[in-house]
This record gives sequence, C-alpha cells and structure tokens, in this order.
Amino acid sequence: KRNMPVAVQECLPISNDIFGERVYSHQFAGQKLQGRLTRQIMDFDTGRQWIGNRIPAGVSVDFERKADRLCEMLIDRINPLGDGGIDLAEVLGEPVLIEVNGGRPTGATGPKIFQASFAPDAPHFIFTKVAPNAFSAYDVWDSLHRVTAPRSNQKIVFQERTRRGVFPMVWLNDSWGMLASFGDSY
Repeated sequence: KRNMPVAVQECLPISNDIFGERVYSHQFAGQKLQGRLTRQIMDFDTGRQWIGNRIPAGVSVDFERKADRLCEMLIDRINPLGDGGIDLAEVLGEPVLIEVNGGRPTGATGPKIFQASFAPDAPHFIFTKVAPNAFSAYDVWDSLHRVTAPRSNQKIVFQERTRRGVFPMVWLNDSWGMLASFGDSY
C-alpha cells in the first residue's frame, strides 16, 4: 500500500456580487498563460453549474496582476506540457488559487483561440453554454437567433469585417451548445 498525498481544501469566504461567487480562471498552453483572466459565470438558479465566462473579468488592474503572478508561479512549479486551466476565487479582495484543470483543454480554450484569431481587439467577449431547453427542437441558426435577438427579426452572427457578433463554438442538437459573443459592451 502506497501513501498518496491528499489535498484538503479549506472552506473560504468567497466574495459575491450580483453574478454570484467571484470565481475566475486562466487558461494555459504548456508554460504560457493564454489571454486575460476570465470571470466564470455560474447558473443563476443553482449557483454551482458553470455556464460561461466573461472577458475582461471586471476586476482591478492590481487584482488581475496578482492573479497572473499566482498562475505564472504555479505553472513554473508544475511545468505542464499541454493545455489546461487554473481556477481562482476572490477571498477578502485577494485572488486565491483553488483548482488546476490539467491535461485537457477547458471550456474557455476554444473561444480564446477563436478570439485571438478572429477578434483580437474585441473589448468584451462572452461565451455561454446554452441549456438544452433553449434549443432542443431548433437548428443552430434558429437557436442562435432565439438566444441573441429574441425581440428582433435580425440574426446576430459573427461578422468578420467588424469582428463583432455571435459565433457557435459547439453545437450538439438536443444536448447543448456554446456560443461566443464579441462586441463593445456586455
């Protein structure tokens, strides 16, 4: 029988706001952080299920720098070879590392690569996982329209010329989807 290390996570007083717990993530590829800190958005009904991320994270420059330094320090110590993500929480106004998701791309990896390739200057970028009941009987474009423009007859699709709009990242009929939204404001 082998002794294995065990990590016990403390119960920390995570800060809250109108979006719920103030939790964040940083994605990495090898030893390099990808893009900026993201704000994780949780399901408003349960408060526990991830439904998307928001960039910029809406934190102070000082908070983001501290979070960046923590993540860079961790990456330097664990020396990852592939993709992954690091989750952080705000505790008493300071970033605290809470989890490493290593060995695989995270939900933010694909949208961040899309943003870097097609909308690098988009000041705000949101992507959300769409609940099955939002599109179960519709195709991706009908569902995209229902999610993004419920009061209008105009579809909001990603326009390469303006680098604004909504782009479906993942679409599994009758299951779930992920949409990336690029614009000037939230």
